[in-house]
Amino acid sequence: MAIEIIFLSIIFSYLGLSLYFFDLSLQIYILFLLLLIATESALGLAILVVYYRFRGVIDLNAINNLKG
Repeated sequence: MAIEIIFLSIIFSYLGLSLYFFDLSLQIYILFLLLLIATESALGLAILVVYYRFRGVIDLNAINNLKG
C-alpha cells in the first residue's frame, strides 16, 4: 500500500510539472506510471485470491512464515 502512495505522489508532482511546462510527453509518462500501479495492485490481489483458494482462510501469521 505504501508503494502505491509513493507512486501517486510522484504522479501528482509530474502532473503539476507537465501542466506548468505544457509538456505532453510527461503526461504520457504519467499514463505509463498509472498502468504500472494498476498492474501491481492486480498482481497483489491475484496472489491473495490464489492463497485464499488453497488455504480457505487468509491467516496473516501463516503468510509471514512464507517469507524467505
